[in-house]
Amino acid sequence: MDVRIDRERRLAENLLKKTRLRKFSQADGSFSGHFHGTTFSVLSMAELAELTKDEELMDFVNKCYQFILKQ
Repeated sequence: MDVRIDRERRLAENLLKKTRLRKFSQADGSFSGHFHGTTFSVLSMAELAELTKDEELMDFVNKCYQFILKQ
């Protein structure tokens, strides 16, 4: 893997970890804060999950999506 891509992936994963802990319920994907801004975080998580084939992250994105549908 290209060193630059690996570095960028690690950065994205570290930022994501902090965002997930701060803004989201890990149990059900619910979140607090500005709705539209947070949905952009969910979209970014979906892109990263797809690119990295991260099934756990994609499952979490689905929980968030289900929460969004209920709002």
